[in-house]
Amino acid sequence: MLPLTRTLPADAFCSSSRQSRTSAAVKVEALCKRYDTNTPNIFSDVSFSIGTGESVAIIGPNGAGKSTLLKCCVRLLDPDSGSVFFNDQCLTTMTARDLRRFRSRIGFVFQKHQLISGLSALSNVLHGSLAGRPGPRGWTRHLAGRQTCEQAMHCLELVGLSEVAQRPVGRLSGGQSQRVAIARALMQSPALLIADEPTASLDPQASEALMGLLRDLSTKSGITLLFVSHELRHATDYADRVLGLSGGTLQLDRASSSLCLNELQDFFTLEKYRVAS
Repeated sequence: MLPLTRTLPADAFCSSSRQSRTSAAVKVEALCKRYDTNTPNIFSDVSFSIGTGESVAIIGPNGAGKSTLLKCCVRLLDPDSGSVFFNDQCLTTMTARDLRRFRSRIGFVFQKHQLISGLSALSNVLHGSLAGRPGPRGWTRHLAGRQTCEQAMHCLELVGLSEVAQRPVGRLSGGQSQRVAIARALMQSPALLIADEPTASLDPQASEALMGLLRDLSTKSGITLLFVSHELRHATDYADRVLGLSGGTLQLDRASSSLCLNELQDFFTLEKYRVAS
């Protein structure tokens, strides 16, 4: 265990080789974000890369900027400086049209699933097709074509919910609703799946099932997965790599296989000590 009286070194938790795959799906270079010119940066000089098909967790204390970093990675928020590349294409210089085309291959799963409670699970999953094919055919199952409905049913089967396809999502459990949100994201045939604390509102059993599903999708389908979690065990059990954002910088970048829960707990303890001192 690292002594708590030490100042946290910049590379205390960083491996010498940060990239575990040869092909980088996402590459972030010197990213910086702040909300106001009169306030400190939320984070600065954040750099990392994610291999194709890799599963990566982002951890950090409350207010560290984890969700903001996710949004900057896909330009839901524009960074103040730095660059983001997806499959060697620079997102930070893309036109609005190119950015929309790029986002059609990204699936999003958030804490609040943002489903329409009065519509069926199947109709909500169909909405995922709107990213690539805007128009009324993606609004409900009554307007969608047979092929699109079959694709939506397949996505529900992948998350184990084909039996509730016609049930209004307002009558589903929290875990089932999050699975519908994942199925909706899968309708985009995503190359990258981003999940921002997807288990925050779920009970432990539903949380484990959901994280296992995300990991299986990444492993079996080759989808690159980037997720934020406050559950340290989710980071070690369901990610190939763990990134730790703290104090405005990236303090941790290690393979999950080289980490244990005690080390991750030390990461948080050291940050609290550093801030307090």
